[in-house]
Amino acid sequence: MKIIVAFQKDFDDDIEFYWKWAADFIKWGTKSAYFHVEIAIDEKWVGAHTDQGIEIHDLKPLYSPQFDYYELDIPELTETQNKIFWQFVERQNGTGYDWIGIYLTQFIMLDWESKSKWFCSEIVVKLLQLLYVEEFLGMKPNRISPQQVFEVIKMKGTKLEIEN
Repeated sequence: MKIIVAFQKDFDDDIEFYWKWAADFIKWGTKSAYFHVEIAIDEKWVGAHTDQGIEIHDLKPLYSPQFDYYELDIPELTETQNKIFWQFVERQNGTGYDWIGIYLTQFIMLDWESKSKWFCSEIVVKLLQLLYVEEFLGMKPNRISPQQVFEVIKMKGTKLEIEN
């Protein structure tokens, strides 16, 4: 099974100033080159977006120069594992973005975890755990930043060279 993990490092030039400020603040606070991470599984992107919460959308159009993309090869899930995985993803679709959680866990270092909302790296780590990616098993998803996800993925995955 192939998975693509995308790390966002920049915005398009026409984005509102407050999103650029928030992104720079997240990069500064997490000591990261990245402020956002998403995952693509079975031709679907799954990510936590600040305005819409958890969102599932088609893989294409895919590539943007504002992201770095890494591909992982993992063992295929059993039929039961695959069903459990997609049931979980569908239940999360549309849940809110955890603004409180991202600031409490990434900046103040409290062990906050919302029962009904997610931030980007939190949902990506949870999905990687459900996909049995060994390096993420045992991690607390709410304590992981996009940079920490990147540090694991860059060692395990293959960087995709994207033509713009």
